[in-house]
Formats: sequence, structure tokens, C-alpha cells
Amino acid sequence: MTDLSLATDEVDPIVDALDLSNEVREKAHDLADQADYEWPVNRAPSVVAAGAVYAAALLCNEKRTQETVADAADVSTVAIRDAYQELLHHDGYTHPSADETVNAPEPSRHLLRRIRRWMFP
Repeated sequence: MTDLSLATDEVDPIVDALDLSNEVREKAHDLADQADYEWPVNRAPSVVAAGAVYAAALLCNEKRTQETVADAADVSTVAIRDAYQELLHHDGYTHPSADETVNAPEPSRHLLRRIRRWMFP
């Protein structure tokens, strides 16, 4: 019988390679552990671990690029993008929907005047 590979086992090398904090390590372990045992995440353990580290770094304000995490984990950036979104969704985090309006600041009249002059000389 072969040993089952789990995402939780692959978190530490990625965190170490990226020089992230213990807070990120703990959150990534939580996400990976839940993916291993509770959520139906049908991805390779290395991809789940990389997605968990990326998501944990975002949540702990220690952002790394998807490319940086992908290099450390030897997976693709596309795999990380898909995995971290799925992990965050399962953990209860949601993105604003397209129906929600975003309150952007009004542009100043000075800026509008400059744009008009540039567009219509």
C-alpha cells in the first residue's frame, strides 16, 4: 500500500521558500487540511498546497504573486488561480458580485477639462 499524499504535507516547503510568517503557515495549513479532509477539492496536493499558501498570504497581508508561489511549488499560475479561489470559496470568502455597484470617486472638473482638451484640441 502506498502512502497518500496530502496537501498539508506540502505547505511547509512552499512557505519556507517564500520566507512567509508563521501566521501564513498556520492559515495555509488550515486551508490545506480542510481541503484534504472536508472539502471536495479535486486537484493535485501540490496545487492545493500552493493555492492554500497564496490565499493565506493574501489574507495575512503578506501578498506574493501567483508566479512567485508557482515557482516555489513547481506548479502553474493557472492552477494556483483556480485552486485559491476554490479554497477561499469553501472557507466562506466571496468576491463582490457583478451586480453590486462600486462607489468610485467623482472625477474633478479640472481633470475632465484636461481630458476634453486632449481629446478635442
